[in-house]
Formats: sequence, structure tokens, C-alpha cells
Amino acid sequence: MYCPQCGQHIAEDRDVCPVCGAVLSGEVASTSTCPSCGAPRAPDDTYCRRCGAVLPLDLSALGGLQEGTTIAGALSDAALPEWLRGDEPSAPGGELEWLSEAELPDWLREPGESLPVAAEPVGQERVAVPPVSPVWTRLSDVEAVAPTVFAPLPLLSLPAIRAELANAPAAAASESAAGRRAARLALVVALAVLIGVAVYILWLSR
Repeated sequence: MYCPQCGQHIAEDRDVCPVCGAVLSGEVASTSTCPSCGAPRAPDDTYCRRCGAVLPLDLSALGGLQEGTTIAGALSDAALPEWLRGDEPSAPGGELEWLSEAELPDWLREPGESLPVAAEPVGQERVAVPPVSPVWTRLSDVEAVAPTVFAPLPLLSLPAIRAELANAPAAAASESAAGRRAARLALVVALAVLIGVAVYILWLSR
């Protein structure tokens, strides 16, 4: 058995096609038969249910339309609703209106061609507008700002530098002497602690 919608081969006990989901009815209201095997077919079948062949369009199910009849010939103007009726196209070769030079778009004009200048009305006075200079180009505002002069930094005096260099070895020597005294004191304390621990161990071993 074949699906009448997608042509997939399916089992006989199936009610629905597993591929396209078409409902498979047991009885077929046949209006015509398959041209390959002669099996009955439904009006909306695309494939034969018995052999799987592609079926032609069933013209007898379209309600009076015969083969070779066009849709435009079957639908007359009386059968068309108002919203489907359009304006009749005008016959070719009718009256054409030429565009004026001012109505032509820029892409239709020749390179370098400009629009025609309209003639000025007679008796109208022309008003000359003075040129406007931007605010940031005024020289008066730039010249009014005085430049800022910064005072030079004071130079370091050589005697002060020499005094600092002379005092540096003395300060380093005093720091090293203090460090040596602290190291000696720490060594004496450590020796005293070790001696005390040794005496305590000897006293416990008696």
C-alpha cells in the first residue's frame, strides 16, 4: 500500500501515514481510476494507493471544467467580485506627456548640465547680505588673551649639596656602630639562655 499524498510505501493496517501524516481512509470515493493499474482513486490523490504511480489531475472532479479550459475563460466578469475587478489597462500607443526640463531627474541629465535659472521678476530689489564670519576666527578675541609666563624653578645651591654628601658617611658609620652593638647584645643573651638550659638539663639528670 502506498500513501496517496507522498507516495511512501506503508503497511496495510496503517490509518495514518508515518511520513506526511495523511489520513488513510478505507473506502475511496472514486471518480476515476489509475491509468497504470486501474485501481480506484480519490479526487485529491497524488499517488496511486495500489502501485504508487504518479496520478494526473482529475479534471472530472473540478465541477464541469474540461481539459484545455483555462481559468480565465471559466471565470467571466459577471462571476468576479467587485474587489477582484481591476481597471482596464489603456491601449498601447495612447497619448504621452513629455516631461519638461525642470521635471527631469538628475540621473537623466547630461554631465555638467544644470537646471535652467528662472528669470528674476522685474521691479524686485536684491538685498545684499554681508558675509558672516565664524566666532572662532575673530582676531580680536585671540589677541586679547595675554600669554602666561611661568617663573623659572630655583637652582640647587652647591654648598648645600656638598654638606649633605659630607654628612652621609658619618650617618652611615653611626648606623653601622649601633647595629654592631645590637648584634653583640643579642649574642650575649643567646649564650646566657643556652648556658641556663644546659645547667637545667644537668640538674635533672642527677
